[in-house]
Amino acid sequence: ETPVPIASVSKLVTALVVLSAELPLDEKIRISAEDASASAHPASGVAVGSTWRREELLEWLLVASDNRAAAALARTFPGGWPAFQYAMRALLTQMQLFSFDFGDSSGLSAINKASARDLGVLLVLLSQWPWFRNLATKPSVGSKMNVNRFAHDRSVSLLAGKTGFTAAAGYCLAMAEQFADQVYALVVLNARDREARARDMNELRRFTRQRLAVPG
Repeated sequence: ETPVPIASVSKLVTALVVLSAELPLDEKIRISAEDASASAHPASGVAVGSTWRREELLEWLLVASDNRAAAALARTFPGGWPAFQYAMRALLTQMQLFSFDFGDSSGLSAINKASARDLGVLLVLLSQWPWFRNLATKPSVGSKMNVNRFAHDRSVSLLAGKTGFTAAAGYCLAMAEQFADQVYALVVLNARDREARARDMNELRRFTRQRLAVPG
């Protein structure tokens, strides 16, 4: 129940805000120097000056966890970042997920927090959207592989999910998976490294299968 930093898991909410606003997905967005400076990370698949459809930036956002895509999506939201931040908070409050807070659209800000419980509720809801389901298991975008290793595992019935890392948040992974005919949210926060994050997630998956008597 305790709100803690969630790093790039925040990008799930960024995508949800854009989709909920029903902005035109084919609208062209040009990546600006402002987007690059806001992302505070030189590695990006979307170069400054390049132009992408909003739908393509959403793919870069969730599949490759691209911070410039996150910044561009917030910047071009009607009203800019202040309106986008308000929409993020309002949407989660409307869903009665009160632990969420946001300082940016990418998750680099330590202000971006949520509880594991509220992340779980959000994931189960997102798992009902075909759009999130499709991107959860998309193997790559451009030359960048999906950052979630479980997206590449055919034994995992992944319905929604996102990784994250910052020094404040540690290594995070939140995902919804189907076991038999039920959907479960599995959340790992503040793991010490990538391998520990994967081990913890596999322990949660094993525990869930045992509780449900699901082979695997």
